[in-house]
Amino acid sequence: MPGEGKLLDGDVNTKYHEGTLDITPDGKYMFFTRVDYIDGDYEKASDGESKLNIYRAVKAGGEWRDVRTTSLESQEYGVGHPSITADGKAIFFASEAPGGQGGTDIYKASLKNGKISNPVNLGPTVNTAGDDSFPWIAEDGTLYFSSNGHLGLGGLDVFKYKDGKVSNLGSPVNSVMDDFAFTYSEETGKGFVSSNRKGGKGSDDIYAVNRIEICEVAVTVTAIDAQTNQPIPGAIVSLQDADGNSLPSQTTDGEGKAMFTTECNEEFVARGVKDQYESGQSDLSVAEEATAMVTVNMEPIIPDPPVIDEKIILNKIYFDLDASNIRPDAALELDRLVSFMKKYPELEVMAETYADIRGSDSYNLALTQRRAESIVAYVVSQGVDASRLTAVGRGEANPVMDCASQKCTSAEYELSRRSEFTITKR
Repeated sequence: MPGEGKLLDGDVNTKYHEGTLDITPDGKYMFFTRVDYIDGDYEKASDGESKLNIYRAVKAGGEWRDVRTTSLESQEYGVGHPSITADGKAIFFASEAPGGQGGTDIYKASLKNGKISNPVNLGPTVNTAGDDSFPWIAEDGTLYFSSNGHLGLGGLDVFKYKDGKVSNLGSPVNSVMDDFAFTYSEETGKGFVSSNRKGGKGSDDIYAVNRIEICEVAVTVTAIDAQTNQPIPGAIVSLQDADGNSLPSQTTDGEGKAMFTTECNEEFVARGVKDQYESGQSDLSVAEEATAMVTVNMEPIIPDPPVIDEKIILNKIYFDLDASNIRPDAALELDRLVSFMKKYPELEVMAETYADIRGSDSYNLALTQRRAESIVAYVVSQGVDASRLTAVGRGEANPVMDCASQKCTSAEYELSRRSEFTITKR
């Protein structure tokens, strides 16, 4: 049984937050996460918030002393959650540094004599348009991390990255809530995970993990020309689960096929898109089988959406009530925007969403901003560079119908609930 917790001796702990840490194999250096506070100075970024940073402490006389910032330090964006390789030559961490794949990305850097250098983003296989954080590198070189951008069960899910492939650890490690700060030993088959799932004692709780057996299925998606019944090479295909989460898209080979790895016992929508074709989709149920196959039929010739006064005209993008997830029918329409922007790679677009006047101003503004960000995140997930898109939630602004001074029907209210796509640069 573990003993009673005891504060570390030395200078690591302060009146502010200290978090995830790791120690070099020689026991000399500790790298840990803390809000931006050192030498009595509590720093804030230009947005008024204090960001996380990684600090280094040195073991001296049985205590951790000489706390210093590292080369990763930034006042303007967060850096944290260090994890050191078994040989002590590299360190993994999460960072909000500009130029990444999304919100928070995972990086790897060199580590020598307590100094960090040459940080490198792990790229789009690991990092997504969402948040990828809490890296932990196992002794065998397997990287475990949490993400809300990869296909998952809820908010943050725990994934492993090994042999170039990302896999969801599934239930019971993951839940419909946030699951993070995972550690695990292949030798003992035991580990720990933090989670805010229901049934805990507080907000975030620590749970023990027993040996993990991942049930995975190799899924083949085949894109087919609906007119000729011939395979479509070069189509972009993806899988989307019932919660609206998408696996990274793949490009079909010469036989019109693309491969995905998914969890067992899941429901998916397989979608395909390519220039000169209408988007197609098919439902797929994945059981506890080694393989599964699904065909996506695509009608040829996708006309460019009309552009009127610099606005790209798409069919209405629908959202469920009080929700911001991209529905499969909305994804099909947004695929037209994806195709259009890939056809014209210099194009930049602003996605604006609007609400009707029902609901408070603040609620509608927040809801439309989330919806606009979901639209942009979806388009980015399909291969359009994030720098080409801007998300703006307009709330109740610019209503199509004046329902404040006259009674409106449901159809008239709906006219104001819309998404608009404006070309900001050609």
